[in-house]
Amino acid sequence: MFPIIWRSLIGQYLKVLFLSLGIFVALLLTLRLNEIAHFAAMGPNSFIILKFIALQIPYMLPIAVAVGSLIASASLLFKLSEAHEITALRSSGFSLSRILFPILLTAGFISIGNFWIVSEFATKSHHSAAKIKNEIRTVNPLLLLNHKHLADLKGFYFETFGTAKMGEAAEKALIAHNDKRSGRMALFFAESLKIKENSLTGNAVSFLLPLKDKGKNEASFILENADHYMVPKDAFSAILGRDLAITGNDHLKLPLLLSKLLIEKRKISQNLPESKELKKAENKCKSEIARRISVGLSPFALTLLGATFGISVGRVRSYKSFFLMIFLTALFLVGYFVAKGLDHNFNLSLILYFVPETLMILASLLMIFKLERGVS
Repeated sequence: MFPIIWRSLIGQYLKVLFLSLGIFVALLLTLRLNEIAHFAAMGPNSFIILKFIALQIPYMLPIAVAVGSLIASASLLFKLSEAHEITALRSSGFSLSRILFPILLTAGFISIGNFWIVSEFATKSHHSAAKIKNEIRTVNPLLLLNHKHLADLKGFYFETFGTAKMGEAAEKALIAHNDKRSGRMALFFAESLKIKENSLTGNAVSFLLPLKDKGKNEASFILENADHYMVPKDAFSAILGRDLAITGNDHLKLPLLLSKLLIEKRKISQNLPESKELKKAENKCKSEIARRISVGLSPFALTLLGATFGISVGRVRSYKSFFLMIFLTALFLVGYFVAKGLDHNFNLSLILYFVPETLMILASLLMIFKLERGVS
């Protein structure tokens, strides 16, 4: 049986945490509205759209849990201080460490859960979201062509010089791609392209197809015109959609990420010509592991920060501790997002991930030391 004081503190802490979590998830979802709207414009049904939105939540949950932990602990200890309950507990023989222990114990379990979310659950949901998006594109040639990165990988160029409706129609459309047989560029132009049932149809179509040179006197290109052209969607999509692999580190569960890291290390030890790229890939794997550990530890570190800096022992509350808490939290968040963009530089990303958390823990321990002696 938990002591009554434990149940009271843990209950209040979790209540504010879950409330903060709901608010932050809703806020972070609004920041991804552009991506959600772009996905909805591809034409999936309502169920697929809702599934795609739901799959965004686990990916943003770990940071929301971390910030929610700070708000929950800070607001709880601030309320206890304002109601003089901290003073009453200390007068009854409770030390600050003993008062904070149940909250920090709960935060420790939340940190373990947060590490599991970022390493297992979020990776699976992120991979599933990318897979759904890819499947929607694969069955629609116009969406595939509008996917600039994929089109570049496959050697395609797509441009419309008239009006266009994403995934449905395009006027004055030009498609260019590299013909592997001749090593030259092939061109396709249509006055209009439309998706009709299971086919891609074009009107007033022109083809400029290269031929492999057999002699100096032979034509190098064939020009063909057609009033109407139709090709099955699946046949066209297969050209662009095949062999599209999703291999981002943030899609891999921890065991797979560790396996990938070992493979990269073995390749580097073989002194292959592409060792520079392999070293960069190794750094990205190590940075991703560091990111997950940092996010896993963050609920505990931020709970400790919020709890210690939320306590007031004087009659007049000092706002220095409040501003220092905000500064350290901002330092952690800025360091986290900057480190994600510098994952190719492992040493720098390691500093950005862990130095702010170390500063938070040290500042919190120093604050406890001062508060135990009655210094606010």
